[in-house]
Amino acid sequence: MNLTPLLSPHLAVALHFIYDYANEPLRGNHIVQATSISRRQLEIRFRRILGCTPHDHLSRQRIERVKKLLAAPGKTKFHKLAMTCGFSNVERMRLVFKRVTGMTLMEYRRTEAQLGAHSENEATSETDTFGPSIEERL
Repeated sequence: MNLTPLLSPHLAVALHFIYDYANEPLRGNHIVQATSISRRQLEIRFRRILGCTPHDHLSRQRIERVKKLLAAPGKTKFHKLAMTCGFSNVERMRLVFKRVTGMTLMEYRRTEAQLGAHSENEATSETDTFGPSIEERL
């Protein structure tokens, strides 16, 4: 859903700032400084349009990035994930991840690994169902 027509210019600036710099160690005051309104006015606009605070939105953006990296092949170390995604430390990342997703980092990683293995098995079984591929016949 494109919210751009609904956004005030200040909110649009704040959202672009969050998307552009979420992987850096930002704080709420950095977001406020990027706009020309008060922290309270920014929070009111965020709550009215997005239903959350700027800090909550920033946390969600960071967690989405963590989830993508956890689902990627290979096992990235948690301290690298924290640094890459803008968290000050691993404990903060774990706390926010659990609050947002309801899962621990390890639970999410295991779930994604199982889903990845399941989708690979489905792809293999589809190939088996339809017989050998053209390449295999040649």
